Amino acid sequence: MKNNLRNNFKNKRTGVKKIASVSLAALLCSGLYAPAMNQAYAAGPIPVTKVQPYAPKEEEPVAKLPLDYETAIKKAVEYSITTKMAELQRETVQDKIDDLFTSYDTLFLIKDPDMLTGTLANMEIYNTTLTTTRELLKRQKTVDSESLKITIAGLFNNIEQQLDTIELTKKKIAQGDANIRLKQKQYDLGMLSKNDLDLAIAGNKALKNDLMLLEIKLDELFAELEKNTGISKIEEKYEIVPLGMVYETLEMEAEDIQRYKANIENFDISILAKKNEVENKTTTFQNYPEIYNFQYLSYLAGNQPNPPSMDYKSTRDDKNVAELDLSQTIKNAKLNVDKNYANLQQLQQNIEIMKIELEKLNYQLKTLQVQYDLGMVAKNMYDNTMISKLELENKLSGLMVQQKQLKLLFESPYFAGMGM
Repeated sequence: MKNNLRNNFKNKRTGVKKIASVSLAALLCSGLYAPAMNQAYAAGPIPVTKVQPYAPKEEEPVAKLPLDYETAIKKAVEYSITTKMAELQRETVQDKIDDLFTSYDTLFLIKDPDMLTGTLANMEIYNTTLTTTRELLKRQKTVDSESLKITIAGLFNNIEQQLDTIELTKKKIAQGDANIRLKQKQYDLGMLSKNDLDLAIAGNKALKNDLMLLEIKLDELFAELEKNTGISKIEEKYEIVPLGMVYETLEMEAEDIQRYKANIENFDISILAKKNEVENKTTTFQNYPEIYNFQYLSYLAGNQPNPPSMDYKSTRDDKNVAELDLSQTIKNAKLNVDKNYANLQQLQQNIEIMKIELEKLNYQLKTLQVQYDLGMVAKNMYDNTMISKLELENKLSGLMVQQKQLKLLFESPYFAGMGM
């Protein structure tokens, strides 16, 4: 009985499977049912998707901030330690002057006429020293500001020139590589000596070394700009905006130069410092008797341990030496004006000569372009001439930078008397 029930149940399960199998087969044949994969086969073969190799995503370059000349100057003036020190020193000197005038109120306490006279003489010398120092420090602040303008302008121009030179050197290296490949073929065909090939390879290696030195020099220029402006990592964070100084010649008549040299005595900071020294030593010499008596009486009264060390001859000699030193400083400054102007004129002449050479090279390049288009000259020859043109343009640009910098000195009377 149990066996019959088991067999009947087994037959029912088998029958269900057969029905399900037949039904599924019928559906597949009728097209009414198709799994996703079968539907794809019905539409055509499945396209094979190629797996792309992993490539790390390149980092987008960080946009640099523009740094123009005016902003750099403002930063430099704010950051200048020299300017801040001059201002602090001027304030200190002014405080001493104020104290000196306050001390005049105590003069009525001095009963001895000689002591009173000596005290007044000492106070006069002290006042002269403080006043001239204060005025010099005030002028020094102006001079520092003008000096920073010239320094920053020079750095902007030199950085721009250095970048151009680096770009040119890279082009020369690339052209050198092309020349080496050509020479290698010529050498393989027996048309060129090994020595000539080696010289070409050595020349290109030298260019690569030059490129490294140029990049080091560029880093030094940026470091100098950072030192003057207080802005850190300028090369990484900022894009230098070209100064765009227009090249203009400077011509001065002989009378203009003489007036310029006469006027420079009132602006050159080294001359002004020497003038202050002469004024202080002259005041000391003129008040020698009163000062000597004052120091001697102070010694007798026990107010100072030693007798006066100064004497008439030494104070006179100090004054005379200071006057000679001032005279020589003025003479040197005027001589430097003549030298700097002569250098400026020579630079301008060289620039004009180089412009003519560039015009000739441009004409030659146009001729080569036509010949190259007609197949009369090799591309290598045209490319070499183009590099020569770029070299000449770079040299011309460098001379113009020097001329502009020297011209800035003449446009500011504080510096034209400086030795270059």
